[in-house]
Amino acid sequence: NIDLDDCIGPFDLALPCAVKHQCALLFVDISGFTALSTTLKVEKLSKTINDYFQLIVEQVQAFGGDILKFAGDAVFVEWRASPSTLLESSPDDPLGCTFGGEGLAAEKAVVTAGACAARIIDKCADYQVLDDDGKRIATLNLHCAVGFGEVLGVHLGDQDRMEYFIIGDPIKQVADAMDLGKMGEVVASPACLKFLEGDSATQPRVILSKANTFSNPKLMFVKRDNKKRSQDNRLADRLADWDLQALKCLQKLMARYAHPVVVDNQLYRKGFGTGKEVKAQERFISEAEIRDVFTVFIQPMVSSHLSGNLSEDVQILKTLHEIMVIVNKELRRFKGQLRQYTVDDKGKPVQHLSF
Repeated sequence: NIDLDDCIGPFDLALPCAVKHQCALLFVDISGFTALSTTLKVEKLSKTINDYFQLIVEQVQAFGGDILKFAGDAVFVEWRASPSTLLESSPDDPLGCTFGGEGLAAEKAVVTAGACAARIIDKCADYQVLDDDGKRIATLNLHCAVGFGEVLGVHLGDQDRMEYFIIGDPIKQVADAMDLGKMGEVVASPACLKFLEGDSATQPRVILSKANTFSNPKLMFVKRDNKKRSQDNRLADRLADWDLQALKCLQKLMARYAHPVVVDNQLYRKGFGTGKEVKAQERFISEAEIRDVFTVFIQPMVSSHLSGNLSEDVQILKTLHEIMVIVNKELRRFKGQLRQYTVDDKGKPVQHLSF
């Protein structure tokens, strides 16, 4: 047995821990999963959802995006446009130095996010779900929004369960933009329109649709990287020289961020459990489950708007962190599970619990 605290030691986080940087933020909102869940058997439903998300992920990877969070039937993706720094940092503090590389130039980050959104619309809008005989039984659809600005990535929680929570003006931008977009459309915030179309717009605007995917000339010439990530950036390659003990330590640390069902299913993964490789179809069945649950949504009455005043912003983060710690404590008491702590389509914090 390995003691997680011994493995992590001084590198464990003092919570809440917030990292700030500028980025182009892509929000992908999917429609049709709820209707699909009443139509398909659990194995077919699981495979369909996995296939659809995989199709989206492949486009994100091809354009070099980083997936920040799967939020129910939505996805947050970023392209960093500056180095990352700790929110509370000092120039004399070695932990306060920048890290994570320079990122892309602001215009390139926005244009690449827009091009990725265009490709997702082209590949994934009006997605036909077929039965075994090739007959259409449902349609999945989506629309996208792009924002730009400074975000904070915040680590919240306790030793049992943690979340990576994103907050900042781009969240509000994409939330406002989504209200204007229909299925099969991409909407850009005014901050993005400055780079995409060179104007000083004050309102979000639709920049492309399924019928006219590459109407913006700047988006037409963004090349997909068919090799996806460089070898230096792929996590699997960076961990290639780690021994089993170090990998197990990392797994335990990352398990704090995952739903317990996901953690339990790691027993089926070769190298960390039984050593028996499970076929894809068996995994779909094991990871999909139908159960009766009592679901609770909690919306903290806390502003998700950052003022730029360090003391005020730190207090917001501490409040969000304290809320999660309290919820974790009560969930352990009542044997419930935290599914997610995220922002909704209006940019407001929300917690999803199940019992």
